[in-house]
Order: sequence, then structure tokens, then C-alpha cells
Amino acid sequence: MLRHFKGKFLFTSESLLEEFTWLYLGNLLNLEPVKKQHIINKGNRLDILGVTPSGQLAILELKNGAGKAAIDQLIRYKDNLIKERPDTPEFSKVDFHQDFRMIAIASHFSAATIDYAHSRLPGCLLLTYNISKSLSADYYLNFSNLNNTLLSKVKIDILEDSLFDSLPSFIQGYLLACPDKREQILKIIDKILCYNSSISF
Repeated sequence: MLRHFKGKFLFTSESLLEEFTWLYLGNLLNLEPVKKQHIINKGNRLDILGVTPSGQLAILELKNGAGKAAIDQLIRYKDNLIKERPDTPEFSKVDFHQDFRMIAIASHFSAATIDYAHSRLPGCLLLTYNISKSLSADYYLNFSNLNNTLLSKVKIDILEDSLFDSLPSFIQGYLLACPDKREQILKIIDKILCYNSSISF
């Protein structure tokens, strides 16, 4: 689940970063979940949509590496959502008369990307993430602002399990969200693979 990069822990995949952020959106950013993987422009998928307590729509793009691509995506997605407001039940708490809250989350942002974000998307919140490990071996997902001030942190379950790592991110997300079912489901998957190791999920 984790890799070591330039002295800090990061997730092995962008999908895991998205799953953990979605699971703990309220704790990390004081947002209520609206939708993830929202389809825009016939196939483009927006990572996460949330809503603030005041009804402001928050658009989140997450990158496991540098954050330049997230800025370009936020610009496109904002334009699209202004033109085509969703009217499904998930968006019932959103006040589309308010400006959107734009959030880019990545492992790091270059100086050029920060300048680009400020010029193309004023007011965009740029956050870096990393995983820390306490002396008691607990893991935390941390969000910091650009001057490395910790904005929020939440304790997370890190599973050091090769079977878990081999599963698709949506199954990993489900198992992370349902710890009471995790052990049983992993045992069932392991049992299936014992009969035929060529099965892939």
C-alpha cells in the first residue's frame, strides 16, 4: 500500500489516495461527500465532489505525484460544471449560485505549477499529502498547505498484505470502509485463489 519517496511515505497508487480521501473527507476537509468518479465530457472522470456546510460545491483532483495535471483538469471540470449543472439527488445540498471551491492534492507542487495555478485558477487550494508513522506504529494521512503547515490528519489502517495490494482499488476501498468484513472477505478471496491462482480480480 505504501512506497517510500524522497524521505516520506506515499500510497502505491493514485486510486488509494482517492479512496482514503473519500472515506475521510469530513475529517480531512470538512466536506460532505457528494460523488466520486463523476463522469464529465463523455468519459472524463472527476475524482471527488464534496459540499461545504454552506452548500458550496468542492471539486477535488488528486495526484500521487506532481500536481500540474490536476490544475488543468480542475479548469476543464469547473467550466463543464458551470455549463451543465447536475440535477441528480446527490447534488441536492449544492448551491450552484456560489462559486466552486477548487482543491488540488498531490505529493508535491513545483514552483512553476504553483504560479500556474495562481494565474489560471485564483483561490485554488493546493495541498500536499504524505503518510506518517507514529512510534506506536499507527499510520496517519496528512494534508499540508504549501508552507508545510499541517492542515489536517486522520488515522488510517495500512494493510501490509500482498493479497490486499493485488486487489482493484474499489475493492480495497470497500475493505477499508468495512473493517468488520475485511478478514472474512480476504479469506474467501484467498480460498478462491487456492483453487486457481490464475484468477485475477
